[in-house]
Amino acid sequence: ITWSQVYVDKVSVANNIDWNDFVNKNANDNRTASIDIYNFYGSYGYGENLFAGIYNSDISSLEGNNCSISNMNINSYKTNGIVGNYSPDYGGMIRSVAGNMSISNLVVNNAQVSSPYATGCLIGKSENSSCVVSMKNVTINGKTSVIADYNGGNSGGLIGTANGKISVNHCRVYGNNISISSMLNAGGLIGTYEGLEFTVADCSSSASVQTTASGGSGTCIGGLIGSMNCLGTAKVTDSHVSCYDDSSSVLISSEGYYGSNAGGLIAKATGNLELSGCYTKGSDFNVYSYYGNAGGLLGSFDGTYILINNCSASVYSQAEGYSQYGSYAGGLVGYVKCTDIVNSSIQNCNAGGHMSGGVYGTGTDRTTQGRYNVYITAQGQNAGGFIGTLDSTVKLSNCFSTCSVYSSSIYSFVGGLVGNISKGAAMTNCYAVGLTNGGTGKVGAFIGCNAGTTSVSNCYCVTTGYNSGLSAVGTESHDQPTGTINSGIVTGITGSKTTPFDTAKTGQTYPYCNWTTLKNPETAVSAITYYGDWPSTSYAMTGAEAAAGDVQIYNNIDANTSTEITGSNVLIATLTGGGISIYTAYNN
Repeated sequence: ITWSQVYVDKVSVANNIDWNDFVNKNANDNRTASIDIYNFYGSYGYGENLFAGIYNSDISSLEGNNCSISNMNINSYKTNGIVGNYSPDYGGMIRSVAGNMSISNLVVNNAQVSSPYATGCLIGKSENSSCVVSMKNVTINGKTSVIADYNGGNSGGLIGTANGKISVNHCRVYGNNISISSMLNAGGLIGTYEGLEFTVADCSSSASVQTTASGGSGTCIGGLIGSMNCLGTAKVTDSHVSCYDDSSSVLISSEGYYGSNAGGLIAKATGNLELSGCYTKGSDFNVYSYYGNAGGLLGSFDGTYILINNCSASVYSQAEGYSQYGSYAGGLVGYVKCTDIVNSSIQNCNAGGHMSGGVYGTGTDRTTQGRYNVYITAQGQNAGGFIGTLDSTVKLSNCFSTCSVYSSSIYSFVGGLVGNISKGAAMTNCYAVGLTNGGTGKVGAFIGCNAGTTSVSNCYCVTTGYNSGLSAVGTESHDQPTGTINSGIVTGITGSKTTPFDTAKTGQTYPYCNWTTLKNPETAVSAITYYGDWPSTSYAMTGAEAAAGDVQIYNNIDANTSTEITGSNVLIATLTGGGISIYTAYNN
């Protein structure tokens, strides 16, 4: 029999495989074994233990049977002498897929994968729009590195470049020492995607993802997905990015030229996007973009339709660059623009803040805990505790931010909830309570600048204490919203499952109104959940940290129906050891 007579369409892993043992056995067989391991010089890989990756267009499935592959080393830079159909541009356990491929029930430990362009731990590239790729119950862990370090390269924990129909379910890229990097797009799961159908469900990552050295223009670096353009509707549900444990960190860093984006979950999306039940969190989780946008959950959306429901982000977001390149930062989303304003909305979402010792820090050093949570340096750009720039008339409902916000440029718009609204918005049951700081007249405790028709109903912000002297909307705003933005904090739907980062909050439950329902990844039980820190009522109202036993009394939300109580003024009171402060808010 010759190899030309062998047809392989399905692969099943029967036992755990250690890559080093596998390669050494092959070498010890004196090249009489049935498998030749090709290294990046095109010769047998006995010395380097390197592999160029599988290319076989007949293979349509790989069943792992819950077995593991450990210490895999793939390097596909040079191809002299490689036999068969081989592309030097792609790197992965499977270099490329041209048709259907399913991978399931597999664990990959301590993998080292590199190639010039499309690089993934499992698949380098799915070639075209006819590809159908599914992954289920796949785990990448250990000390793992995935690198695409030529200009224009894409890398992902699972797939580098994805085209066609993609389905990823219950997959983990999770460990304390996983790094993914490229010169263009990179993501914890997928570097870049374009196609008709895209679904990700119940997936997670703790990988740090960043550009290698200085990337080119338009780099997109995301915690799960770098860049995506779905011509159908992309759906990401019940998925998250978080630090591996309390002592570890995550860095999502896009250091390219103009047009770069960084997002805790997704860096940049176009087309149609639905996010539901997703979150990012960590005490040392940093999202950073140079010459572009940064968002705790989503860096930038510029497409047709967007729906974000029951999602949260509790990370640090920072954008730097020059004004002509558009650098926006938001606690949840950096930049939003869509054409279908009828169906687009963001609802039941929050951006959780970081504090230290119960107070907001005012530093900008990326190593300091409790520093400004959302931070921009670019002149004339925008930062918001929830959204940096809202460039379409999108509906916001039941959303809030506890993030502190700051711009080092006096020419930037800064808002506790939204930095800049350029075409109006509809906002219902929203509030912002974070420290907000920047240039005179361009800072608002709720909105930095508003242009167009914006309506607000039952919305609140803090204009006392650490925000003393601020109005709800920046005084240089083009237009004022219709309705009243009240001064105070909304309570009502409380009892959140709470995970604070500041030790001063340990054992406490988030006390203010929260609508965000998230699924516990370990128990699969959904509950109202809050990740992050928050200011005490006394601190928000007077600028002083609360004394033990402080009581707050202010509410115009019916806790049972989650609807506004109308028809009368609502008394807001703070009872502290130092006396009673009373505020009056008027329903719209």
